[in-house]
Amino acid sequence: MVNPIIVFDSEETAAALVAGLPLAARVCRRLADTKILKNRYCVVLAAPGGWRRPERIEAEIRRLVTSISVQFETLESTQQGPSDRPAIDAVSLLTGVQPPLARPLGIVAREAAARESQATRAALDTASRRIVAQTGKPTDGFVSRFLNRPVSKFLSYHALKVAWVRPIHATLSAGLLGLAMAVCLFLGGATGLALGAILFQAASIVDGVDGEIARATQRSSKMGATLDTLTDALTNFAFIAGVSANLWLSGDVVAGQMGVGAMILLAFGLTLLGLRSVRAGGGLSFDALKHDDRTASSPVLSALAKIASRDVYALVLAALVLVGLAPAALALFAGAVCVWFAVALIMLTTSAKPR
Repeated sequence: MVNPIIVFDSEETAAALVAGLPLAARVCRRLADTKILKNRYCVVLAAPGGWRRPERIEAEIRRLVTSISVQFETLESTQQGPSDRPAIDAVSLLTGVQPPLARPLGIVAREAAARESQATRAALDTASRRIVAQTGKPTDGFVSRFLNRPVSKFLSYHALKVAWVRPIHATLSAGLLGLAMAVCLFLGGATGLALGAILFQAASIVDGVDGEIARATQRSSKMGATLDTLTDALTNFAFIAGVSANLWLSGDVVAGQMGVGAMILLAFGLTLLGLRSVRAGGGLSFDALKHDDRTASSPVLSALAKIASRDVYALVLAALVLVGLAPAALALFAGAVCVWFAVALIMLTTSAKPR
């Protein structure tokens, strides 16, 4: 049994980006996942008029399905053989109109030729939205789920319309927001304090984009996760350091000292958690509290993990600073860090396997 011919309306349709990946690459990946593509056979992609620039399509297919070879043919040449050769309409498959079952080539070719280009674009756009909508994480807190994710998915959806966009671009964007935030906080006085709070929340939202792009395009990596973790940590420290310095310079020395002290304690605790994750064989991570087995079984630890998640504390601290309660924000942060450090220290000194 041979692999079915995959039929496209045109080369443009095959190369059309669906959430950052060419349609042809997504279809091949889906067929490989459903075991319809046999590893020992070549995949035949057919489009009317042939192929002018299939290099990027082929490269993405080989990245996603490493064990198959690809052959580009004109639809006209494939139709010279028997009309009942097995074929699959790419657009119908990805959009869910047809199940991943091969049908006679003659029927599939006629359906593809009859389809309006506008209908094809609308169907692929709907598929892109569906793919991006599924890029959230089950560990998302309520702030992330109901506030941050809707915005970050909107940004990811539009970013993935650009062929060269990669997760690192979103990570760098979040880092630049953090840098702008630090400049505002350290140099902007009272106005800078408000702008810094807004930029901190913006960075928290954009922080989700790199992971969404990575999951949508299957580009997740340990290095990418480590860069994301480091960017988050640096942005968090820059925010607390900036608010502390801003208040200290404006005359509130006690609030500034409280923020600096809490930051030092946080840095010590995160260093211990980071070393633990690296020694355990994983990438750099500071989420031991969130992923420890005891967290899921303890209502108290579970609640603490949710409160300590970035989406929650970024919104709370930014909101307090915006309404003129920056000293209260630092006091709340200092108290939360003390509780978090105590729990983290207990978890680090007792044996338990991270999930």
